[in-house]
Amino acid sequence: MTMLDLLQQARKARLQRIASRAVAQTPSAATTTTAGAVKWSPPAPGADRQYERAWAVEILGASGKARSAKPAVSDILRAVARHYDVRRDDLLATRRTRDVVRPRQVAMYLARQLTAKSFPEIARSFRRDHATVIHAARTVSRLLAHDDELAADIARIREMLED
Repeated sequence: MTMLDLLQQARKARLQRIASRAVAQTPSAATTTTAGAVKWSPPAPGADRQYERAWAVEILGASGKARSAKPAVSDILRAVARHYDVRRDDLLATRRTRDVVRPRQVAMYLARQLTAKSFPEIARSFRRDHATVIHAARTVSRLLAHDDELAADIARIREMLED
């Protein structure tokens, strides 16, 4: 479930609680006008702070920091390096040996798939040009259609990132 889904669910639940509370409070907070119509007056300022605090904890968690649904590029680099048993610095180096190129391309592909970063932003993280990231993303996408081992590797790395 993404952060957006969590926020939408929490907002919907919050609105339902507010609506039910408004219905429950209407008779006590209502005043009758001379014409006999019921006029609702809002609760006093600050009366809803405890509820708002509880709602914030529900959304943000006990730590007070927003839960990140998307990993950072550094997390992706760390997971790919661990999975392929290469050093993180090797993924960022200019070497083009086969043992480093494929993991680097996988890391660029995952960075594009799992983050909201643009190609130039990912390229800066890898100390490369944006065209290199585009090539890596296309190459891995094309290979995924035929290479089951690569698909399994990417699935394992995604699992590592979720933990």
